[in-house]
Amino acid sequence: MLSRYVPPQNLQIEFLNKWRNTNKYTADDPLSPAKMPFDYLFAITLMAQPLAWFEATGLPEEAFKVSPFIKKYRQIQADIHQGQIFPIGQEPSGTGWTGFQSMNGRKGYFLVFREFNEHTKAVLPTFIPASQQVACRLIAGQGKDFEATADEKSQLSFQLPAANTFALYAYEIR
Repeated sequence: MLSRYVPPQNLQIEFLNKWRNTNKYTADDPLSPAKMPFDYLFAITLMAQPLAWFEATGLPEEAFKVSPFIKKYRQIQADIHQGQIFPIGQEPSGTGWTGFQSMNGRKGYFLVFREFNEHTKAVLPTFIPASQQVACRLIAGQGKDFEATADEKSQLSFQLPAANTFALYAYEIR
């Protein structure tokens, strides 16, 4: 929620060790950290400065599958942070569609989250000028490359296949 007032790249945001403190949540809580994919929890921090506030030596082997994603992110992190970063979509609640846009001239990045909900598509307000064609190339997550035209309200349609998934796109206005 601070990202509306403070540039996200100036914030340190912690991503969780989802395997700890599982007893603090009920087994049927769909929003408990243990139910989230580890790459999703890391992705939440991408527009800020990711902070792993846990002992990596205590992580299960499964956690290290996120390493290629972290390496890929590190290659573009400076580029993402050179842009102006603003929140897009709904305020994060655990059940909506939310994300960020990093803008740097005619290029930038979208980070889109489908939280716990049944909607495979969402139309999100962006900072792409109305009627402009944009090409989005998937960098990480579960989305697909696409091209679209921003509508009269500068909105774009995004698709993600399942709840608690995300997509990080590089975009270019054509």
